[in-house]
Amino acid sequence: MAMSFKVVPSMNYADIFGSQPFSISSCEVAEESVEVTSHQKFPVTAKCVSEGDGLKYFATVWALFPGQAYKLGVVLHEDGESDVCADEKSLGAVCSRCFVHFRTLVCNDLYIIPPSFIFVHSVLLRKDFLDCVLSQCTDYMAIKLSPSSLPEVFFWLFYHSLFVLPIHGRLLFCALPNYVEGRYCIDLEERNCPWLRSKKVRRVIASGLYAVAVNRDIGDSLKLAKRYHTNLRKDTWLIDDYITILIHMANNAQLNVRVAAVELVEKSSGCVMAGCLGFSVGALFHDFTMFTIKRSTESFGTAITKVMGSALQECGYNMWYWGTRVDYMKQYERGYGGRCIPKKEFLQRWERYREERPRFAVEEYLQSGRGALAPWEMMTQEVCSTPGE
Repeated sequence: MAMSFKVVPSMNYADIFGSQPFSISSCEVAEESVEVTSHQKFPVTAKCVSEGDGLKYFATVWALFPGQAYKLGVVLHEDGESDVCADEKSLGAVCSRCFVHFRTLVCNDLYIIPPSFIFVHSVLLRKDFLDCVLSQCTDYMAIKLSPSSLPEVFFWLFYHSLFVLPIHGRLLFCALPNYVEGRYCIDLEERNCPWLRSKKVRRVIASGLYAVAVNRDIGDSLKLAKRYHTNLRKDTWLIDDYITILIHMANNAQLNVRVAAVELVEKSSGCVMAGCLGFSVGALFHDFTMFTIKRSTESFGTAITKVMGSALQECGYNMWYWGTRVDYMKQYERGYGGRCIPKKEFLQRWERYREERPRFAVEEYLQSGRGALAPWEMMTQEVCSTPGE
């Protein structure tokens, strides 16, 4: 029986369907020479799909350039008894080779970086979308948001490890960090880090003067972080529209994504000293901002970081994603597992552990009083936003 192919192109990727097992050995520009836009590794082995139309295997090539002609090198394999092709080694013997030609759809928006741009939001619903993330050869992906897609699209982006950074202070065109070298994380896998060993942290804990507040008022916590970063840098990605989205996400968890605020509070005054804002997805945690309101020799920022690290470790989280490395993080590289996890390893672990539950959700663990500090919920005073209020 002759092999039949069906190519369904998008603007920057294409799905290839075939009637027998196959793998894609190469993807080349067929006509004009353009810059390489993909880090996708070949061969790509076709996966089994429904046989409703007689085409039961498919593979995807990612990070392509719109309006460009491509030539795929395709290897055909003998049809085996298995209904699932896990990788190329499990395929039958090679029976022939051929080329498949197609052209991606045209993009008319010259302001968009095409290969890394998410044109259609529905692509986020694909189970293999992390393959798209892995294939990108730039440090940022991008997306255009619309009011009708919010906040659901944020849940999907966070689920796929993509944090949203507004461009030009608006939730319209947004950048999505996806660093080629990898993501900076505290690697909690098979580690027992001495989070609470330092003298300063022990002094803060032993003093009995401080408590930990968890999700006390997510809106106020976000506004407090915004005010801190605006005063520090005169600008921040944490704009009012973004705060509204994050408040909604905190109150309406989806896709295993939970937004959380963890803050160090002075008991006597009820003032926030420092805080950590982020989200968890399964057994992973990503803090998207930290802040220290009151600078002192007690190092409140370090204290809340280590209280949080201890809790994540005890709860059984696998990774604590910090984003891009900045200078202060160097202190966490010896003894605490701080490192840039290579992109492929990071995404493989993200895909696995976003579906797994930790032993305890870190918010519930801290609220229950099992963490290093007593929970603020047990106190009777109200929290003030800044020392002295």
